[in-house]
Amino acid sequence: MAKKRRGEDPVARLQERARWSSFTNVWNGSAAPGGAPRWVRRMIIAAFVVMAVVGLVVGLVGLLTHYR
Repeated sequence: MAKKRRGEDPVARLQERARWSSFTNVWNGSAAPGGAPRWVRRMIIAAFVVMAVVGLVVGLVGLLTHYR
């Protein structure tokens, strides 16, 4: 077990990071300052585009093959 450095309180440090700011409605210290990397955002957008295209194709096939 690692020894705690003198004067360091890990609980106080975690409480400070998790302090709720009611003015801005954000969690302080919960996210990286720069946000997600660009490739992560591109992958999320690509996933939504692929899901939309697949949904449109399935819907179109369903409409074209529906017999009355």
